[in-house]
Amino acid sequence: VISLIINPIVILFQLKKRKSETRLLFILLGVSDYLTLFLTPLVNITSFLDPLPDTISPDPVWYQRYSTWSSEITVQYSAFLTSILSLTRYISIAFPFYRIKTSLL
Repeated sequence: VISLIINPIVILFQLKKRKSETRLLFILLGVSDYLTLFLTPLVNITSFLDPLPDTISPDPVWYQRYSTWSSEITVQYSAFLTSILSLTRYISIAFPFYRIKTSLL
């Protein structure tokens, strides 16, 4: 519930800042977390409320594949963005006069 409130605030705050690679990464991370907030519970509720998926769906394995796929993608994407954000912060601290071009990201 807290993430539901804080993520849009972070995204709006970052949109008001000047364009930079950190701003872009924070926006992408906020959007990723916000999608994860909605996608994961939706998949879990759908699989929980469907008592017999083989009677309704011709491919009951589809629910399991989609659930696993969606959770893996959202977790991996957030971890990747956090790693890139950490790397860009390291570069900006270690080499303060080096400017990372946003087009490279």
